[in-house]
Amino acid sequence: EDALGFIWMATDQGLSKLDTATGTFTRFFHNPDDIYSLNSSFVTRVLADNNMNIWATTGEGLNCIDARSNVVTRIGHPATEGQRASGAIAALAEDREGMMWVGLGSLLRLDPKRRVFVPSAENPTQESVKLISSITVVQDGSVWLGTYGFGLQRADREDGTFLVFTERDGLPNNVFY
Repeated sequence: EDALGFIWMATDQGLSKLDTATGTFTRFFHNPDDIYSLNSSFVTRVLADNNMNIWATTGEGLNCIDARSNVVTRIGHPATEGQRASGAIAALAEDREGMMWVGLGSLLRLDPKRRVFVPSAENPTQESVKLISSITVVQDGSVWLGTYGFGLQRADREDGTFLVFTERDGLPNNVFY
């Protein structure tokens, strides 16, 4: 549910917005002839940010929907080393400063105002960052990553390193969703 009281649902047939006051649905989907439609109808994640925007992830990248006007802006995938990334964005979170943290083959940040992706600092567990399954930003601003097989990791935003917790540290296993 967003700050306006709308409930947003990600589906394999698009994004649905329920207006709880009227009981009506608005549906967002991909239309190849409309640049103001979603970049794909297979929506994998949805996140309401603190600026009345809804972020919808697909196999084609990010979409930003203004919750008040229903205007869709396609963000797409970040370009890395001159090539466009591909695949579904596995994780998405917003920090206190309004930056979006994106898990897609690496850990990236998106400046939502400028719509620019910024790579996170290099870290000693780069291989594990390729398998991000979840991102959580906690109250103190720390960014935590759940991974497929590389445990739980906390990003140190000061020096760009990651503190890694695995089965060796007492976790039941190294897979997080």
